[in-house]
Amino acid sequence: MKCLQRSEILPHEIVQQMASQTQSTSARSEADQVFDRGTSPLLPGGILASLFRDPAKQMTLEYDRADLIAFSQTPSSAIVNHFQSHGYIDSKVAGELTELISEFDHVYKKSRTTLKLRASGFGYEPKEADLIFQNLLSFNLLVQALQILTPAELTYVKLESSDVDILDSMRAGALRLAAGFCWKFVSPNNGVTFCLGTMQLLRAAFLETPDDCLSQINELVSMIENNGAKSFRELVDESEAIAEGVMDSHRNSEELLQTGLDDQFEKVVIGCSCLGLQPICVAFLHHVFHDCLWAYARIDGDVSHSDSRFAQIMSARMEKMVENHAKEFVAESGEIEEEDFESVLRELDQMIGLDSVKKKMCDLANFARIQQIRAQQGLPIVKASLHTVYFGNPGTGKTTVARLMGRIYRSLGILRKGHVVECDRSRLVADYVGQTATKTNEVITSALDGILFVDEAYSLAGKGDKDFGKEAIDTLLKRMEDERDKLIVIVAGYTDEMETFIAANPGLQSRFTNYISFPDYKPQELCRIFAAMVRHNGLRLTPELKEKLVVYYSLVHRQNAKHFGNARDVRNLFESTVTRQAGRLSISGDFSQSSLCALQEEDLMSDFDAEIGRLRAEGISFVSSCPKCDQIFSWDSSSELNTAQCDQCETVFDVEFGDVYNN
Repeated sequence: MKCLQRSEILPHEIVQQMASQTQSTSARSEADQVFDRGTSPLLPGGILASLFRDPAKQMTLEYDRADLIAFSQTPSSAIVNHFQSHGYIDSKVAGELTELISEFDHVYKKSRTTLKLRASGFGYEPKEADLIFQNLLSFNLLVQALQILTPAELTYVKLESSDVDILDSMRAGALRLAAGFCWKFVSPNNGVTFCLGTMQLLRAAFLETPDDCLSQINELVSMIENNGAKSFRELVDESEAIAEGVMDSHRNSEELLQTGLDDQFEKVVIGCSCLGLQPICVAFLHHVFHDCLWAYARIDGDVSHSDSRFAQIMSARMEKMVENHAKEFVAESGEIEEEDFESVLRELDQMIGLDSVKKKMCDLANFARIQQIRAQQGLPIVKASLHTVYFGNPGTGKTTVARLMGRIYRSLGILRKGHVVECDRSRLVADYVGQTATKTNEVITSALDGILFVDEAYSLAGKGDKDFGKEAIDTLLKRMEDERDKLIVIVAGYTDEMETFIAANPGLQSRFTNYISFPDYKPQELCRIFAAMVRHNGLRLTPELKEKLVVYYSLVHRQNAKHFGNARDVRNLFESTVTRQAGRLSISGDFSQSSLCALQEEDLMSDFDAEIGRLRAEGISFVSSCPKCDQIFSWDSSSELNTAQCDQCETVFDVEFGDVYNN
């Protein structure tokens, strides 16, 4: 998704005018400034601005942090008027949005006037109760603003035989998430009145209209005023009906807590992905629910060590989802539409090794390209599946190649977005009956117009009839058929396990007709990957370390361990080498530029050091060989040549690293 830049829609002088109205906030973090509610108590101006769309492309608008901060210091009405004056919304939409924001702001401000009274009646901490209501009301306002600003066709997705409202799904996920927070930290042991008060905050904040929200608050305020705080608590505590309602809500929450509250936040994030919302908007929702989480933990005035640990873990999980959304958004919104088919193929060709993979990928890409050309010329096209199975060990480039294929298919117009949504069993399969299909459908929906990449797909087969992985497979197969023009699925994993997985399911066999084997990297290729990391980080290899790398990867390759991580292990080795270099330099005190840039032989430490020492003592020879005619040449680690030409067949080949010569 390519988003408009600030300069395309917002004249610089307007940004300056907005910024001039703000006070200096240099001491505060940028995120805090973007989420500032000084001019709007519920929806910061920077978040409001990020919800608007380009009318022609129906894509949300992107700003840099400085502009978002400027918006957040600007009244909501001025922001709405700005977008109306520039033709992004009409007067009717502007009026509806301005009225909605004003009414919700009024609800929150009015609720604060009765906060102390409600706190005395229910016995909760007023500051935390205010924070909960403010943030949940913010979410409600944001969703209703999206209902006004988002075209209806973008808010619905077809699942099975019915249309699902994405905004309703987000609201349901948020409601269950907030309810889970409530009952994680509140229990009937806190008293019926206390429980009722915390539930009331949640219910009031999620009601459909601002008037309903305020009425819900005022109803209990009247009861407290008419009876007095003490009598009110006695009245509520003695009510069997209220007590039973509290117990029912608590019982219903038990399954929710067992299934994992992070699943509910994931529904909110997936909804944001489907709507194409900017990462800053998703980050704001994390901010909202992070504050709710900790406010519920503190609402009774005490935070146990257990409560604190849960809040920390839950917040970290939500933050990770926000980070993943941002990465996927960047991948999806990159300048792909400006890339042409040939440039992406060249990037594929520049990958180290993987010759057989590159050939197969080029075959698939060229087939798809020819069908597009035939269609453009009015000729019939050959219908063929582009769903693919990737076989191979970890670290052999499967995910990287999948991302390149997304860009290739995007450049050809086969996929509208070409983004890649990566997942594994944990993102598709739930722990309870009836939840897996919903979870799987949500992930698939986020991948529409792009590629769904399922790693370790064989784990979906599970063990036994009661495993819910089969439900995920059945859901995936149906969506692959229903969305065949909007979705490409790539499944990946170890060769033997994937062959067994595909062979055991006729539905998978019929959907997946393309099979690509990713071989382990050869020793020389692993050395080249290591060297590429070295160059990328402004470092260089000494000749002695180059020789040690060649011997090390020859031994690793000879061991042929199934779980060797290939390029992933190269990354680990590189990081440990750089760490040892830092230790060596700290001890020596030599911080010259040449020393800082040089990786020495002693910086690389491995389990094979003893074997490498023995082989070196016996004398090792290194060679390079022509890949076409097998002519052998001696290899010198001190040479700075990266390529050479064979004097027999004139083939140009890589000589940055040699091979260990075996007599």
